[in-house]
Amino acid sequence: MRTILTIIFLTIFTTGIFAQTDSTLKGVWKLSQSKNSLGEITDVPPVFYKFFDSNNSFSNLSLRQNGLTAAHKGKYSLDSQNSKYTESVTTVNESNTQAAEATNTLKITFNEDKTSFTIEGNIQSTNGTFSLYEVWEKLD
Repeated sequence: MRTILTIIFLTIFTTGIFAQTDSTLKGVWKLSQSKNSLGEITDVPPVFYKFFDSNNSFSNLSLRQNGLTAAHKGKYSLDSQNSKYTESVTTVNESNTQAAEATNTLKITFNEDKTSFTIEGNIQSTNGTFSLYEVWEKLD
């Protein structure tokens, strides 16, 4: 009986390990820097957060006077070997004036210990295409 339970446990445990996707982004991240319209890198107040789960879903959250609001959300994929991050926005909060339901592929680079990442490239917004540069820091 003990052998059967061990085999069941090992099967469940190893299946779970191999079925997981890249967990590099999983967790909560805070936007710390972005580029302004002059191309200068500026610090961002701690009001923008990004949550990645293990199902390749993400949510962008913003801290407002009435609390934390989901700005937009969708699905993501990470191709670390080619430094590509793809975000498919599927839901946009009506108070969000910039995000559009679109798929954008951006360049992504991580710092050495993977506690921060930078994404940059062109994204689609309600006002057309614009250049994005953001630095995110891991909170958990």
